[in-house]
Amino acid sequence: MKELLSNLIEALREELKQYGEMLALLDQQQQLVMHRQVAELPENVNCVNAQAGVIAAARQEREQRQRHLARLLELPETSAFAVLIPLLPADYRPLVDALVLENFIIEKN
Repeated sequence: MKELLSNLIEALREELKQYGEMLALLDQQQQLVMHRQVAELPENVNCVNAQAGVIAAARQEREQRQRHLARLLELPETSAFAVLIPLLPADYRPLVDALVLENFIIEKN
């Protein structure tokens, strides 16, 4: 189970990192608009679109690892983290909970 949890944590961190990359690109886009640097906007928009694909791939990877954990715990694959986290070893719960919460907060904003 430790390897599976390590993989899930890695996937959660990667997803969070990719959300951060998107936020940086959107901040850059805002700066370009505020400073009326319209010539640079198309490149930024392309980067934002590409980053959306990277985020989708990171999310799919995390969801796959989440489903794998659910199977290991003999739960439905669609089990939410709210169900999974209490069943994890105690030393993993705070980290997984924090990563899930941070990803959820960023994803919704």
